[in-house]
Amino acid sequence: MDVYPPQYVEHNLPFVVLSGLGDAPSDDSGYEPHPLLKDRGIEIDSAVPVVTGERVDQLRQEFLSADAREAPWNGLRTRTRGDHVGFRLKAVGRGYVLPPRKAQVPQISPDETPPGTPVLGSGHRWVLHSPISPLSPGSPTFPDGVMSPLWIAKHQNHIPSVFISFFDFTSEPGRDTLNDNQLKAEINRIKAIFHSSGYKTHYAVVLMSDRSIFEAPDIEERLANIRRTTGLDPKNALFFLPANPSHMGKELIHAERYSDALSALKPLWEELHSRLLRPKQGKTYDLMNCLDSFPRAEGAEKLHVTLRARDFMSCLSITAEFAVVEGHVAEPILTQIAVRSYAHRGSKPIVLDNLTVTFRGSLGSIKLQHQPNESGPSPFTDLTVTEDEAHKAGNIPSFKGSADLSFSAGEVRVFTFPITFREAGEVFVESAAFEIDTDRFHLTCTAESPQDNTEPLWWYRGKRGLKTKRLGRIMDDPAIKVLPKPPKMEVRLPNLQKRYYATETVILELEIENGEDEEAEATLDFVLMDQQKNPFEFSWLTSDDDAASDEQRPDPSGHRMGKMEPGAKRTQGVRFAAPVDSGEVLFEAKVVYHVISDPDVPISKTIVGELAVIDPFEATYDFTPQVHPDPWPSFFHIDDTQMPEASADAATAKAFGLTARYLMNVRVGSYAEEDLVIQDADLTVHEVAGGAMARVTKKAGDEPEAEIAPQVVQLRTFCVDVQKTALEDRRSSALATSISVTWRRKTAMSQHADAAGSVRSVIANPRLIAANSEPRVLASARASAQVPTLIHLDYTLENPTMHFLTFDVSMEASEEFAFAGPKLTALHVLPHSRQTVRYNVLPLVKGAWIYPQLRVQDRYFNKVLKPAPTEGMRQDKRGIAVWADVVDEEGGEKLSRLHFLAGLSSGVLSAVLLQPADLLKTRVQQSRSTTLSTTLSNILRGPDPVRSLWRGTVPSALRTGFGSALYFTTLNALRTSVARSEGALLNHHHHDRNPNPTTTTQHVVGAGGGAGNSSSSSSSSSSSLVKLSRLGNLVTGAVARASAGLVMMPVTVIKVRFESSYYAYPSLWAAVADIRRAHGARGFFAGFGATAVRDAPYAGLYVLFYEESKKALGALAGVATTTAANNGGGGGGGGGGGDVTMGGGEAAAVNFASGVVAAGAGTALTNPFDAIKTRLQLLPDRYANMAHAARLMLREEGVGSLFDGLGLRMARKALSSALAWTLYEELIRRAERRFVASEEAVMKG
Repeated sequence: MDVYPPQYVEHNLPFVVLSGLGDAPSDDSGYEPHPLLKDRGIEIDSAVPVVTGERVDQLRQEFLSADAREAPWNGLRTRTRGDHVGFRLKAVGRGYVLPPRKAQVPQISPDETPPGTPVLGSGHRWVLHSPISPLSPGSPTFPDGVMSPLWIAKHQNHIPSVFISFFDFTSEPGRDTLNDNQLKAEINRIKAIFHSSGYKTHYAVVLMSDRSIFEAPDIEERLANIRRTTGLDPKNALFFLPANPSHMGKELIHAERYSDALSALKPLWEELHSRLLRPKQGKTYDLMNCLDSFPRAEGAEKLHVTLRARDFMSCLSITAEFAVVEGHVAEPILTQIAVRSYAHRGSKPIVLDNLTVTFRGSLGSIKLQHQPNESGPSPFTDLTVTEDEAHKAGNIPSFKGSADLSFSAGEVRVFTFPITFREAGEVFVESAAFEIDTDRFHLTCTAESPQDNTEPLWWYRGKRGLKTKRLGRIMDDPAIKVLPKPPKMEVRLPNLQKRYYATETVILELEIENGEDEEAEATLDFVLMDQQKNPFEFSWLTSDDDAASDEQRPDPSGHRMGKMEPGAKRTQGVRFAAPVDSGEVLFEAKVVYHVISDPDVPISKTIVGELAVIDPFEATYDFTPQVHPDPWPSFFHIDDTQMPEASADAATAKAFGLTARYLMNVRVGSYAEEDLVIQDADLTVHEVAGGAMARVTKKAGDEPEAEIAPQVVQLRTFCVDVQKTALEDRRSSALATSISVTWRRKTAMSQHADAAGSVRSVIANPRLIAANSEPRVLASARASAQVPTLIHLDYTLENPTMHFLTFDVSMEASEEFAFAGPKLTALHVLPHSRQTVRYNVLPLVKGAWIYPQLRVQDRYFNKVLKPAPTEGMRQDKRGIAVWADVVDEEGGEKLSRLHFLAGLSSGVLSAVLLQPADLLKTRVQQSRSTTLSTTLSNILRGPDPVRSLWRGTVPSALRTGFGSALYFTTLNALRTSVARSEGALLNHHHHDRNPNPTTTTQHVVGAGGGAGNSSSSSSSSSSSLVKLSRLGNLVTGAVARASAGLVMMPVTVIKVRFESSYYAYPSLWAAVADIRRAHGARGFFAGFGATAVRDAPYAGLYVLFYEESKKALGALAGVATTTAANNGGGGGGGGGGGDVTMGGGEAAAVNFASGVVAAGAGTALTNPFDAIKTRLQLLPDRYANMAHAARLMLREEGVGSLFDGLGLRMARKALSSALAWTLYEELIRRAERRFVASEEAVMKG
């Protein structure tokens, strides 16, 4: 270390300069400052004399003794008083030089420019740095690439962290003001020097006075004046050092200020105690006999002395610890009391009469009584303590024991014993006390919080005596945390439900199981609260044990369970009504018990939780007007029933005004997480405003009791008749209603009888408005009983006013339907009467909504009335709509047969025509070594090329024909079913009515007979299929193809074997026998997985592309798209249209082109599955399954093997699909045209 400069190895400590504390500077001979750090420095001098005297010398010596520049380099704590952090301290006189902050400006060389040279405008501006900076000329820093220690020396020896100036602060009458002003000026001057130097040195001032504030009270005011003038903070910059504290103490005593005197003298006493009171050589201390040398007066009482450790230092230290940080009630916990003696060596033993440690919390106290040990005291003593009943407070125990309590000087004695807690909680050591009782005196010494600032230690026996180990807690933590005894009594909720529902009766079962090893006596407490912590009412259910017991229940919230054997189980139920509003119900179930062998130790097990309560149902409704079947009252025919009856109660008065009927469809949705059973639903009218009376009837046909699954909606329909009390009252009526649902759980939550009861949930509705004061038009529809597709569309015009009204009625023609009825007419409606006009509508679309456009204009009010839909109809932006259902029953059966025959014919024809292409595709796919040209040339060079090309035609025709028949029939059935289900979402069951329509002169208007109002969603096209969404087209096509493929798979396998060159079957029966013999029944379905994966997506994509292509090609062709049935005309009669419709040839061309496009796209996407399917059907022994075949083909032949035969398959699929679908649609078009023509004939008749 000697090879390094001293600045590198010395401690880097704060540098403190003491200015004016004595004349002579402190010794600093070991350091010689560098010239750069002292030349041109910043001088700090003062004309004020330095402070001197004996007190100054002591203070100076005390400061310099704290210098730590020579402290050793280790982690040991220093032996200096107070163990302060070290400082570098230096005492100077009044003069001190700070190192220069900036280097000197370089000297400018002599001016050697020739005379007459122009002079520059300004001199050079130097950028100056520190003298020891590498940027300053002459700096020794980094001379040879090694850093110089000057920077460390500058801050450790020249620039102080703190500069302290010491001044005399005298009190001279008449000169105090002059002295103070001189002192303030000097302090401010030195502060200004430090401020201008730029160094961040803290400046402090110590004023040393020969008098105290008590002797010269004006000192306090003078100090305040100096503080204000200099701006020094009295907390860290301005200090006042009065005269010697001992003299101050005397003065305070003379002034009878004893507390202040004690505060002043106590620090001196502690200093003397620590430094001066040393044991005397040859002196033996004996506390037990310390008063024997004093004579005892006769009759004198024994001296009693009480000491507190906060005021006096005791020679005995007492600590109490527990072996664990956390313990449990009723479990023995090892406890330790350690006593250490700090008496001087050689002192006689101290014998205690007793030792007491007091605790705060769930432990009272532990008291040890002295009992001499014949063998002498032991450093480590195991004791047994017992409960002290005399000091027991409630259930908080105290303990007592006996031990030898004699302690020698410097000895440590440890007493260890187990104790048992009765209550849980935190335990703190509050105080420790010991008593010494002799013949001459009785001494009591108490230490409060004896373990504050003491590290928790546990003593144990070591090989060489007692040793300690740290406990796992910090000093401020409790001595121990006593937890409740781990309960072995279990509380369960066997019938806890995920959700509870508002207003239902809840049965909550609490199952108690005794897991203790012995018999226990238990009490069950139960608390129920709402979210605001308000108590909730409940009742205990009576069990068999309760019925057999005659004991009185002590508390409604507690239930005595009685004695329970080990392993016994008991179930107790509570009953309460769930709140009306959804939310959470908080519960707490607590079983408190004790084992029979230890009744004083209560044990508890608590479970808390939340019961989620939700509304089981939510309701939405439609409040639609209906046509009331009864005739309206008339001003022209008055009978006795229309005469008002005298009644004091308006609610019971008979109503004889107009009656309006409304249909309320209530959709009850289940928010439950389980199946419920709706037993009944009612619509209740609470109040009717507007001078009317309301009657509610349930619609016949609703199931009285029905199960409802989660997130499922059930429909309940009610008929509401609102009748005005007076005929002339035209006000609107408002109805306050609610829906009450009576329900029960499908599976009862408990076996108790109350758990199976019904629950009534009320759902409030907004106020319903029944407005029947203005004329209106009600539209109603019902299916014809004679013609399956015919719809009777009735428009009822109501006139509730006192005016004679005339309505102009006109029906607009549409491409969606043909109708029979007045295209343009006028209706005259009397006051308080109504009329009905009927239209017979023949839809030209299937499975879709049609939009009749009826225009009704009131001539009197010059107002156009919009028809309002009734039951079975809907309304949107386009107007009211009627569902055109798919033909069923006889017509449906006929059309189903037509679909089967049309599919069969188209499939057989396309199979026969395209058999050569299918055979060539099979030959190419059976091996990568063959190509199309070689395969075709081999067949043509054969003996019978024509027969070879059409080899396998019979199974192919059977497969394709019957497969197409099954496919088209299944597809039609699926699309019909999907169309009906989609329509049923909005169109609920049609119900026949008898509104007694007024029939007017009718005529039939065909499609396109007037200005239509069609759109792409409902317009006709070349398709004969039922209208579906894109997803419906995709799904129905895929499902239909997979179903037909499964049925026809045996034929497909035989067909592929016939076409392949691997087999040479003489007949179909030979092929069937060979497949059955080799592979069993499973062989007929080889490759079905790949076939389904290929055909199902292909068929779905084909139908999707096919329908979309027909729309696009129809638009490109520039013709109005119509339905296939529209080619047959709408009916006879007037109103022929001027729109151009798609003829049969145009429709066939569009269908053929769409089939080619759809087949090409679908084939390209699904060809890999076709290649895999062919390999599985030809070589079932080589390929285990579809995945195995795909892996082998990719590994052995590459990706190209998956697209073998793509060109042939695409060409064949395009032609076969186009031919099959075009022929199929044409046959269906012609059959439907004849069917529609027959229906129109019936309608005309």
